[in-house]
Amino acid sequence: MEKCLGCEIIAGTIKTPGGLIYEDAYWTITHATCSNGAPLLGMLILQTKRHCTQLADLNTDEIFNLGNLLRETCKALDDILHPIKTYACSFGEGVGHVHFMIIPRMGRMPIGAELLKQVIEENQWGCSFEDASDLANRVHSLLPKSCVQNFSP
Repeated sequence: MEKCLGCEIIAGTIKTPGGLIYEDAYWTITHATCSNGAPLLGMLILQTKRHCTQLADLNTDEIFNLGNLLRETCKALDDILHPIKTYACSFGEGVGHVHFMIIPRMGRMPIGAELLKQVIEENQWGCSFEDASDLANRVHSLLPKSCVQNFSP
């Protein structure tokens, strides 16, 4: 079986800047890391704790808790970085684990798909591991202690 990058991050095999930002029964948030060691400052990864490969596989509790957590994460980035726009996207082709890339677009950055290309394929707009770690700690401190509500179907 091929290794899953998402599962390796959750297991702690792969270190991310600042470590685990958030964890609950269903989701984790970490700062993105890049193979060249220069992630985009504030690019966060929200992923399921359970290994699943597509959104249709999410169970009721996972999908119920996603919306509030996604909103609170974007709000924390907005409060810290004041981006022009914060993107949340999920493609799931390169990493076969349900995840959302939360990407703050700052002033000089291009819009939409061009930004994704520059960040993911060309490793542009990178920051130091230390800066990403600092931001991860700041996001952690802004997220409500419980971003999810108890859900009983």
